[in-house]
Amino acid sequence: MPTWRSLWFGTEAPTPRHVGALVAVLTVCGLLLLGLFIDFIPPAVFRGRQAVILFGVIGLALTGLFYGALIRTGIRTGVWPSDWKLWLVAPAMPVFLGWIVWLVLAKAVPWAITRPFGSEHEMQAVMQTSHRASRRSCDYRLKGGPLAGTMPSFICISSRYYHRYPDRTVRVRLVGRSTVLGFAVISVHHVSSAEHLHAD
Repeated sequence: MPTWRSLWFGTEAPTPRHVGALVAVLTVCGLLLLGLFIDFIPPAVFRGRQAVILFGVIGLALTGLFYGALIRTGIRTGVWPSDWKLWLVAPAMPVFLGWIVWLVLAKAVPWAITRPFGSEHEMQAVMQTSHRASRRSCDYRLKGGPLAGTMPSFICISSRYYHRYPDRTVRVRLVGRSTVLGFAVISVHHVSSAEHLHAD
């Protein structure tokens, strides 16, 4: 019967390398989840077309390293990689890896620094109310504005606020903390009535 060591490390006698690899994988997974669910506006260089190009190049480089290592291993061991699934996903790998790096380096890590250590900051923005049924996220949202070009490109709002301004352009005040790494949004207020819409 396999023990927890076998389940976590793949061996009963894990080396420091095994432990380090597992910690690295778990850390990256945690940062990915964080990057998906936080309200954070990265600097302009990490948004829009320039971010797609930058992280696309990074994803392409990482894909080259991955498949290069796969080929070298196959040549060294005399066993050519025969799993066709690995080669089938090759065209999508640069996009996937670039997206992972973007979530970690442009959102999760900067947010973890900005949220506790950033200076208080606020900005006004013109955004769009939107409704979309979702099991994994919120149904009522503010889209666009400074969040355009990020992922996700919306902030959750209450159903009451959405029904007051359904599918309309509204002006809001974003309040949070800011550093050179970006802006961590803590709360959102409607400009005309100072109505509180969202907070951590």
